[in-house]
Amino acid sequence: MVEQFIQSRKYLKAVTPKTIVWYKCSFTAFDGAIDSKESINRRIIELRERGVSPITINSYLRCVNAYHRWLHSAACSTARRPRHLSRRSRSGYGSRGRHRNGRFCTARWWVSRRR
Repeated sequence: MVEQFIQSRKYLKAVTPKTIVWYKCSFTAFDGAIDSKESINRRIIELRERGVSPITINSYLRCVNAYHRWLHSAACSTARRPRHLSRRSRSGYGSRGRHRNGRFCTARWWVSRRR
């Protein structure tokens, strides 16, 4: 499954060769410990006891998190969604174009909330 993740990132997301190397290093560090949260936590403790820096472990965890998000999205995309949940919202919120009141909106609603 890990190889499928790397291949999908390589061909569908067009990641660089250095990113592929980073993925492989991350999965080597967490080999056999990406199945559950407990196994990931045990591996983190093992890596810290070996002297691996927290920044390196966090870098590895970013890759493991991306893998789990990919697994979740793959599982969700194969499941059939009810038709009413897969349609786009007709209200116009969060999209570009005319709002209900006629004003033209060019920015997403969450951009202004971040500032």
